[in-house]
Amino acid sequence: MSSIGTIIEPILPISIFAFGLFANTGPCIKKHGLWHVLRSCGIKKFISSLWQHYPFIPELLVIIGLFIFYELARAGVKLISGGREVAIENAQLVVYFETAMNLGGLEKTVQAYTLAHPWLIEFLNHFYKQTHWTSAAFFLVFVFTFYPKYYSFYQRWFVVSNLLAFVVFILFPCAPPRLLPNGGWVDTIRKNGDYNIGFVFL
Repeated sequence: MSSIGTIIEPILPISIFAFGLFANTGPCIKKHGLWHVLRSCGIKKFISSLWQHYPFIPELLVIIGLFIFYELARAGVKLISGGREVAIENAQLVVYFETAMNLGGLEKTVQAYTLAHPWLIEFLNHFYKQTHWTSAAFFLVFVFTFYPKYYSFYQRWFVVSNLLAFVVFILFPCAPPRLLPNGGWVDTIRKNGDYNIGFVFL
């Protein structure tokens, strides 16, 4: 399952973004086809007006920029704050706070239930890895394609919410509870071998 998950993980959002790119081609390409446009206006003119022919390209560049920023922030956190060790310490602080507020038992109760249902564990493991980029890709492409007048609002909301998350991520890197040593949680992703997780922040 690990190799399948590793392959599927990027394919789903990439496929959705590709659909958004080609489903929103300019009217000239839709009417005459890409080859006709290239022949009639030439490659240089076509490239210069690429955004007109494929209006979803600027949106893809924004999303790619966010992903690059996330990877840079992740690398920076590892170098500056000490990486995994600091994330584990912060996670232990969160668990301490949850325990003090009598909130910590709920997660373990829910996991104890799911551990008795292997099919549910497998589904949730995949859902955990796929949800963010796949659901974001689907939502953005759907709005851009069918409700373009609302797209700018939702795009700004998506960008701002991610940037705020990056700020928290940089200032307070935090490991998932499943990575805590002796935390009492079962790391089902590593145990079931669904993905090669490496080092993952929450």
